[in-house]
Amino acid sequence: MRRRKTAKGTVTGREFVVLTRGVLDGWQNTRGPNRQVLIFVHGFLGSTEATWRARQSNVSFPELVAGDPQFESYDVLRFQYKTGLLGGADPEHVARLLRNELDGRLKHCDVVLVAHSMGGLVSMQYVVQTLIDGQTPRVRGLVMYGTPTTGLEALRLARMALPLGAGIAKWVWPVVLVLKWLLSRHKQLASLEGACTFLEKLHGYWIQRVVNGGDPALDAQQRAWIPVRVVTGNEDWVVGERSAKGVYGEIDWCPLDYDHRALVKPEATDDPRYQRLAEFLHQIEFQKAPAVLTQLRRESDRIWAHRCDRCIYDWEFEIHFPDPQDRQSPEPLPGCATLEIKRCSYRLRLDQDILTLAFALGRVPLDTLLPRKPFFIHGIRADKMSEREQEVVLPALQNLLNTPDVAWQRFFQDVSLRLLTADGVAVPLEVKPEKKTGNGYIAAEFHLPTGQKRVLGQEVKLEFSCRSIRPAALQTYTVAYPWMTIGSNVQVVVHGPLDYIVPSPFFLGKPGSVHLEEYGRQHTVHIHTQDLVLPRSKVQVHWRHRTEGVIEPARAAVAVAAVPQEEQRS
Repeated sequence: MRRRKTAKGTVTGREFVVLTRGVLDGWQNTRGPNRQVLIFVHGFLGSTEATWRARQSNVSFPELVAGDPQFESYDVLRFQYKTGLLGGADPEHVARLLRNELDGRLKHCDVVLVAHSMGGLVSMQYVVQTLIDGQTPRVRGLVMYGTPTTGLEALRLARMALPLGAGIAKWVWPVVLVLKWLLSRHKQLASLEGACTFLEKLHGYWIQRVVNGGDPALDAQQRAWIPVRVVTGNEDWVVGERSAKGVYGEIDWCPLDYDHRALVKPEATDDPRYQRLAEFLHQIEFQKAPAVLTQLRRESDRIWAHRCDRCIYDWEFEIHFPDPQDRQSPEPLPGCATLEIKRCSYRLRLDQDILTLAFALGRVPLDTLLPRKPFFIHGIRADKMSEREQEVVLPALQNLLNTPDVAWQRFFQDVSLRLLTADGVAVPLEVKPEKKTGNGYIAAEFHLPTGQKRVLGQEVKLEFSCRSIRPAALQTYTVAYPWMTIGSNVQVVVHGPLDYIVPSPFFLGKPGSVHLEEYGRQHTVHIHTQDLVLPRSKVQVHWRHRTEGVIEPARAAVAVAAVPQEEQRS
């Protein structure tokens, strides 16, 4: 690394640049600008020089970071705005000035903001205003030194004492007049007063949109998870500890034995004031980019809305695939064979008074077509069939769906559905005779009688079994986990002589155990876990029959489980 001397001192491998005169300057990597930027934001009555440099030191806080080899991946910049006893723009306008720089010259960078005093309020205002506008603030972290997040109580008390000024000594009266003028005319000072309108709004927005990732009810682009470190001074009589900590506690808070001004004037890299920032930068070193986190939140919101709002317990599922060469019963449909769902049971907190059972052919988004979450879907992925199978099986299945009553008798034979309360009492269900049909699906509803709706919101157990049909050459099956599932015991049983049978698990969350058991002509895949399994988890079971005369090996995929249709698209 080369050493370049600038008007602002000598920093190894850096050059001093002025990006916007009087607003943004600092040290960039001599090999070209970095994608990560550290921006120092001073506070009330501060400046880019005096705020960060101790009198006896030749190096300021930003220069210490710029010269530290462990942070060479950061450019180090200083943000400046007008502030003084005679006035200055309020924090909202200063935040817009900061946003202009970030959206302009630094639009391709991710930033860490290091703020002192009112500079922390400016940084917070930039974040919340960007989120309110539905944009992603490119902030990977925020460090606030002595920031009055809930205001300065001294100013509020001073305003309360002003009416008493007439009775004080004559030599104090000019001071009272100046203070009265400042509190009424100085926008920056007024914004620091405890319980002022600006701080109340900022504090509320910050809690709603940033703390703990923000309110999940908001759109993903209107909230953000931003790591924060709060540093307070034990000798700070300007900003009290309670105001500086705000909503943050032991994990994000660090007290130091300095006053308000000295809190941001470290003299060396081993200074505790410097070390708190260094530790924070190491902690967020592998933090994902803000834009990536926004996309992740959006996808997480979608999954939560469709899947994670329901949680099932102790899922017991057993399905059998008879030997396709067993011709004891007539073929149910050209190119099709039978399957048996011996048992499907699980516990859940009942959240709707209608239980929907459905069959779907192909990629049918049942979760958007049906107003109620289906408790069970038998799905056949037509797009995974071979061309020969599609020619034989697909027309038969599609024609069958055109006659709902006949189709229902084919897809759901010998249906048994029971709803049990926590103490084992059966709850009667009413079957609605008409079937809901659409392009590629058929569904029927089981209603809770009016007198039984007391069980809504209670934990119940649902038990289901039936016989159905499948492509005769089916040699692939997918067990899909539809919602958050705590505890499951699943069995896929294939009958007949096989060349092989292979289970392929895809678990989100803590993986369960998957093993194979063979007993004569019966081959069983056991899938077991007592832990939490997240939605979209699945186990695919592949096999090949040894017997000759079967239709060519199929790539048909059937997904049968207590599963909304979206799982068919995985």
